[in-house]
Amino acid sequence: MGAMFGGVTVVAWYPITPSSSLCESLIGYMKKYRMDKKTGKATFAIVQAEDEIAAICSAIGASYAGQLGVTSSSGPGIALKGEALG
Repeated sequence: MGAMFGGVTVVAWYPITPSSSLCESLIGYMKKYRMDKKTGKATFAIVQAEDEIAAICSAIGASYAGQLGVTSSSGPGIALKGEALG
């Protein structure tokens, strides 16, 4: 909920334990609280990436586009994301 109320607009994730539950919960909250009431359209994007590297690159790309993007991961996933973060 902190990410949602903090203004996140893009969530990019790769399903891996233990981080999957974070994004799955965020999906539910975003659908409940972040839908445009007039149009019924989402004011956010949630992307299930093909791997951890694509997830972090999507979050970085969102930031270049002026959005607040987040991703989550496990310990080994963070190691894979390190190069893109650098």
